Amino acid sequence: MASVRLAVIGAGSAQFSLGVVRDLAAIPTLWGSHVRFMDIDQHRLDVTHAVAERYAAEAGADVTFIKTLDREEALEGADFVLNCALVGGWRGRTYLREVAAKHAGEGGKALAMGVLSSFRQLDLFAGIARDVQRLCPDAWYIQSANPMTSGITLVNRVAPVKAVGLCHGINDVVHISRMIGLDPDRVTAQAYGLNHFIWLRNYSCGGEDAYPALDRWIEDESQAFWQSEACTPSHSLGPKAVRMYQMLGLYPIGDTCTPGGGNWPAWFRATPELVSRWKEDTGAWIERHIQNMEGRIAEFEKALADKSAPLAASLPSGPTGETNVTIIDALANGRGGLFQVNVLNEGAIPGIPDDIAVELPAYVSRAGIQKLQLEPLPEPIMHFVRQRVLRVQNDVETYLSRSRTRLLLAILGDSDVGIDAASAFVDEVLSHPSNRDMAAHFV
Repeated sequence: MASVRLAVIGAGSAQFSLGVVRDLAAIPTLWGSHVRFMDIDQHRLDVTHAVAERYAAEAGADVTFIKTLDREEALEGADFVLNCALVGGWRGRTYLREVAAKHAGEGGKALAMGVLSSFRQLDLFAGIARDVQRLCPDAWYIQSANPMTSGITLVNRVAPVKAVGLCHGINDVVHISRMIGLDPDRVTAQAYGLNHFIWLRNYSCGGEDAYPALDRWIEDESQAFWQSEACTPSHSLGPKAVRMYQMLGLYPIGDTCTPGGGNWPAWFRATPELVSRWKEDTGAWIERHIQNMEGRIAEFEKALADKSAPLAASLPSGPTGETNVTIIDALANGRGGLFQVNVLNEGAIPGIPDDIAVELPAYVSRAGIQKLQLEPLPEPIMHFVRQRVLRVQNDVETYLSRSRTRLLLAILGDSDVGIDAASAFVDEVLSHPSNRDMAAHFV
């Protein structure tokens, strides 16, 4: 079986990188592989590299690692490039929200969305894709970083590389099935649409339609669950997700109903009363997510400091359930199967343009990625899909235009604030010394 040369960009995300190492250790057909960890944060890179080497040694996995601050060194001759980078981290995104609130108050939240908030991610994606084309043109570019839909769409526009995006939202089907009393091992399902906007279809258990079991849980058990502490903000079976299902006809999966996705503008959080009723505390959800990420780094450092116990005693072990490494095994070694992927639509989902990235099931093997041809989504859902497609097209075209006027128009199109407030927001953001790269891009 084939060993591979894998470059991990943004490897300072120690939780993600440890997941890659855990899965490599669990798949002997990929032993002999060489992993190059790359990040711009030396400390976090050091932690990731140390955890990886010690974990692989304890697991007896024949995988080697190096660390580098140089992206070109990481990419040179790679077979696979795994991008999990988030420029500035989660806390770095609060700046735009603060400036937006300064110029437009609560109504300015939408100013901090769209192409300006994702500029550095899109710029990174485009740069990596061009580097892959130059340094390892036969490599697969695997993106696990967000924004997924506009990112994969953009990569296919700027560089002809083999690109696929991966997201774990589909795993929500297992969680939901278990909670409503179904055996996940007997469940089959499809969920597709746009990333962070996917909908449950062909849901069955043991060959029988599983939606009736979901309906019974909603009827008999949902109210008690919603009143319990177990129902955290934006829960997969929370009141908002159930209400979306009842209105639109299919159940939302993954981040379709969380602040990690679109969060459905003001429907469930326009007032404090709505936030309380629908359990939609966006700030609490984001803060919990950030604290979990930061807490994992502290756990890694603590585990590394204890030389007397194996890492597996204090850190997770065994396969992760993620698909970043298993899809590499499928592409490199032909161990094919169905995967949830983000790729250009090209007719797979009716009603979505061919050149927009969609999330859907596909068969992956050494031959590549063969998308399934899928049924149309219900029209009520397609109405919102089309809105999101327009936003993706606008973000990608605005980024590629390099026009400050086009940037202002994009921001105005995504918000209800006046032109003076939007203009002042753009001017302040682009004039900040830390945003010289943005100011140089949008002229």
